[in-house]
Amino acid sequence: ELSATPIVPTPTPAVAVGAPGAGPLAQGFDLAAMLLRPDDLSADAETVAEGFLDSPEGIVVYQRAIDPVGRSMEVGAPALLEVMQTVTLQPSALEAQAPIRLLQTMSLTVFKELVGRSLVQSLGEQSGAAALDDLTVDRMDAATIGDGSALFTMRLETVVSDFDFLMLFFYSGRISVQFVVTGTSGALVPDDLLSLAGTIAERVRANSP
Repeated sequence: ELSATPIVPTPTPAVAVGAPGAGPLAQGFDLAAMLLRPDDLSADAETVAEGFLDSPEGIVVYQRAIDPVGRSMEVGAPALLEVMQTVTLQPSALEAQAPIRLLQTMSLTVFKELVGRSLVQSLGEQSGAAALDDLTVDRMDAATIGDGSALFTMRLETVVSDFDFLMLFFYSGRISVQFVVTGTSGALVPDDLLSLAGTIAERVRANSP
């Protein structure tokens, strides 16, 4: 497995924020404060799922899903359908960077099989029949986010509509972050979204010891 961080960009049921957060806070890590809030994105945005996720001992995972109140949320130039953020506190910096370094060298074929299959299954349930052959994957070159990052784009064609995805994975110290943005075909503007990712990276540093 790449990490405890989920790689399916669909909302998870809201989980009550409770005891799992005590450990990171005691160590000086405020995971919730690291992520974007609806008011960072748009007046038309709302949090639809948030909380700690089940994870192996020694690893703490926090996730926040933001959706539009209406059909889409205007975030600068892009009109987004969903922003999914997942932050993971790993036992060490080495363990935080390991999955990112793996993604940096992973072939697009393997990435499509590992990540794309779950994506196709989830979107197919929501938007009509879709197959792995309907998904195209590419890697983007961009300035490094955090201490190291890997950036991918995907396009999924379904019978209802076509969807674009931007998937950014980065690490900073003991923290690894997954930032997944969904929009209709042609709606995503990478520069605007990478600026938002830079905000997350700044908050990771500000909310780490």
